[in-house]
Amino acid sequence: MRNDLGLLFVTRLGYGRKLTFDQHISTHEYYRSLIAQGEDLQANITQLLAKADEAQRTIAEAKEAKKVIDEAAQARHELARIKAEAKTEELKKSATKTATAALNGINSLLGGNKVNRLEKEKQGTAK
Repeated sequence: MRNDLGLLFVTRLGYGRKLTFDQHISTHEYYRSLIAQGEDLQANITQLLAKADEAQRTIAEAKEAKKVIDEAAQARHELARIKAEAKTEELKKSATKTATAALNGINSLLGGNKVNRLEKEKQGTAK
């Protein structure tokens, strides 16, 4: 019955061989394998810490990129608003010019130079 229970002995290279209770390894071999496992664990810890640092840097870069993207979107909206305001002002000026031209046309059809005379007087008093 004793041979049915076994232990797994793992070498530094990661290969294992099954040991039964009847087989023994030397104390020197046992401690050498423990030291090797400790070195492997330390190397793995170092790699994991390096990956964690890299992940933190990546997260920080992603946050910064998101901030820049948000600022660009806000600037885009502001630009669209300013363009709309400029177009509105342009349309108002165009409507004013059109209305003035239409009134001048109607006035000239009616033969009234009174409007022109009043505008000249207004410009003269403004100066």
